[in-house]
Amino acid sequence: MKTKLLKICLCVSTILFFGFVGLYAYVWIKNPNPFSAFHTYPPYDGDKIHFTSAKDMGEMNGFQLCFFNQRMPFGGVRSFPFPGDDKITDIHGFKKLGILFGTGAHTTVMLDCAKNDQTSETHFRGYGIYYFDMSHSIDKDKTWWTLVISLWYPIILFSILPAIFVIKKVRAKTS
Repeated sequence: MKTKLLKICLCVSTILFFGFVGLYAYVWIKNPNPFSAFHTYPPYDGDKIHFTSAKDMGEMNGFQLCFFNQRMPFGGVRSFPFPGDDKITDIHGFKKLGILFGTGAHTTVMLDCAKNDQTSETHFRGYGIYYFDMSHSIDKDKTWWTLVISLWYPIILFSILPAIFVIKKVRAKTS
């Protein structure tokens, strides 16, 4: 039973490894635009989870997988506080060792939102991962989040089990 489960995991991991390597090659050759609804899967049909692949999206370089809930992903980290009348209150965050994290609440009402809507924002960026979330207390349909991860993470993750299998087979042949 244990051997059969290991073989199933090996097959799934190998398939996913080659799938992500193929996606990496696709992004390298095609260079899709992450802000185009034509590259989202599934095609846009409301406030559901969508994903796309992209190259050099927003403030990240390289090839990425992008998951988001609105018509397009959010493409960059805003700076605190915003220029103009809007200020960010209740700010928490840090910027250390290549990681940028920040959270806070807006003092003004965002465009097209209810007058008493409270908008808060969270962002994280570092080591090939980018996350942005703009939450609304009343207009929940305007909540906007984006998660972007480097394609290297799934490639490395799904290469571990096949690499162990290949190393075991090579060692068995040499001994």
